[in-house]
Amino acid sequence: MRTDKTAVISLIAALFLLVTPVVFGQNVKLPPDAPVPAEIATAKKVFISNAAGESSTYPNTMLNGGADRCYNQFYAGMKDWGRYELVPAPGDADLIFEISSCVPNFQVVITDRETHVVLWVSSEPIQSAAMAANREKNFDLAMTSIMEDMKGLVARATPIGTSGGH
Repeated sequence: MRTDKTAVISLIAALFLLVTPVVFGQNVKLPPDAPVPAEIATAKKVFISNAAGESSTYPNTMLNGGADRCYNQFYAGMKDWGRYELVPAPGDADLIFEISSCVPNFQVVITDRETHVVLWVSSEPIQSAAMAANREKNFDLAMTSIMEDMKGLVARATPIGTSGGH
């Protein structure tokens, strides 16, 4: 009989531990999203910097396209999006989109060219895989995610002078 009581008490304790986060988590009030820098929405021209270059610890032979794959694919994605005019020199840009890391995380740092202030950092992990086809697929998924991050960021940015601005 004592074993049955212990089992029942253990079961009740386990259920309590499983249910507690759900019950109490519902009352957690998260703060509203902080504003995204307006410069991200108001910028017209962007320079894309390839700071990741060949410094990646991931062997270049692991992905098709070599060391510049991140830069080339991100550049193509930004060009296809058409939101910003891509310029060939940083001095002509409003913002610098710096690819600061490629693998295992694809990272883009957005900097105000004039003030040199980092406005935003977006990062997406690239899942590792043993098979080449899966590595390619995982890279493409991360690139799609980073482009969606960029689009969502611009959508959240509120230009100065409009409701919700700085």
